[in-house]
Amino acid sequence: MPVIISLATALFGAWLFNRTRFGLYVKAIGGNREAARLAGVPVNRIEVMVYVLMGLFTALGGLIMMTRIDSTQATIGTAMEIHVISAVIIGGTSLFGGRGTVYGTVMGALLLSMMNNALILAGVDFFWQLVVMGCIVLIAVAISNLREQRIPMLAHFLRRAPMGHAAFKPADTPDNK
Repeated sequence: MPVIISLATALFGAWLFNRTRFGLYVKAIGGNREAARLAGVPVNRIEVMVYVLMGLFTALGGLIMMTRIDSTQATIGTAMEIHVISAVIIGGTSLFGGRGTVYGTVMGALLLSMMNNALILAGVDFFWQLVVMGCIVLIAVAISNLREQRIPMLAHFLRRAPMGHAAFKPADTPDNK
């Protein structure tokens, strides 16, 4: 049943963010809050609606977790944040806002679940599981920043020299004669 609820929630989220004005407004606010406000988006109202939805889905997730383990504790979700953030980042959502898909987040969550299961089956301690997740997040953030060219210094070192650069031309080309 949790899988069906998760799939239904993902489909609802994809519809909400891809097919409605609300989704367009959320992406606009995520991209540039001030530009969205100047474009006439009711920023404060949309933000409140996002937080309400986040609260509802968090409560739903808590109920699903509670039914899975057949009990409840105040600290039941401790250290789950890194898993959620990892799934979202690996799914391709930009940390700087304005870009991301529900499909990518679901794929990131599936990938991390498989990796987490592999670490558990391998007998890796919980602390080291968190270290591995943190490293994955760092790598995903670095890749995302390189893709968006937000780290110009690192991107400069990773780029190849231009093909027309004299140091990389063969000696027998007409330009070197």
